[in-house]
Amino acid sequence: MRHSVPDIRRDVPAAAWRLSDAGVARATALARRLDPGSARVVHSSEEPKAVETARALAAAWACDVRTVRGLQEHERPVAQMLTREAFEARIRDLFARPGELVFGAETAEHARRRFTMAVMRAVAASLDDVIVVSHGTVMTLFVAEAAGVEPFAFWRKLDLPCGVVMSVPELQLVGVTS
Repeated sequence: MRHSVPDIRRDVPAAAWRLSDAGVARATALARRLDPGSARVVHSSEEPKAVETARALAAAWACDVRTVRGLQEHERPVAQMLTREAFEARIRDLFARPGELVFGAETAEHARRRFTMAVMRAVAASLDDVIVVSHGTVMTLFVAEAAGVEPFAFWRKLDLPCGVVMSVPELQLVGVTS
């Protein structure tokens, strides 16, 4: 799952943003439309917008929430507001040059490996369906590697919030829902 709509604060790094009121409402509405399968836990990035999305989903599904180190977004620790065009150009570069530090504080390859390890630890520790609430860029890096999708086009199609369904252990992309 990608987190819901944040309350964007120009003077606060994105990793510290919380959900907006609309974001809480959208997460709750999405939870009502989705079936959590056999999941009993919603695993979440430690970032507030992800935790708050996870709590909204878990409340609708009567699940617990567990924060997991490693599920955070591609590291961008500095509060920096870019135009939409400039931000998308940086994201495009990040996907195009995954081994280079082109944006933020980690390479795309490092973010993908970190995220993949965190997801696979959650999968290995559960006999149930696994739900992860995280962020668009790291989700895209994971899905692109596993399913062979073109990352920038996939990333641009992700809504706030949305779900990406993948089969395990094959890691095949089953679908995207919002």
